[in-house]
Amino acid sequence: MTALVIAENATVAATIEAKLREADESRVVTGVVSQVTTLVEQHRPHLIVLAQPRPRLARALELLREHSEGVPIVLLVDELGDTWTPQTRRAGVRAVMPIDVVSAELTAALRAVARGLIVLHPDTLA
Repeated sequence: MTALVIAENATVAATIEAKLREADESRVVTGVVSQVTTLVEQHRPHLIVLAQPRPRLARALELLREHSEGVPIVLLVDELGDTWTPQTRRAGVRAVMPIDVVSAELTAALRAVARGLIVLHPDTLA
């Protein structure tokens, strides 16, 4: 499975990449939102893992909705409240997890999303 990690900066992307590699043998590609069209075309990911801060989340979701070619998205956020919205669902978000999720939970969420399931951290619905 190929996972495309889209993050605000290289440090966040490297942390997420390390978590994925620790628990899984997925192929991981990293990049930024502005590169999403090229990255999706070049790597044909099975999933996109998006980690963006709140102020930039709406724009990132808009770009992904337009250019991700229907690839399911796992959203990692620092605040879980009110992230499961019509906007996130229209963009293709199929999982919402905390940014500090542990490797095993992140991998489980990716596997579930790859099977067509929706994964929400309990605090998302609080």
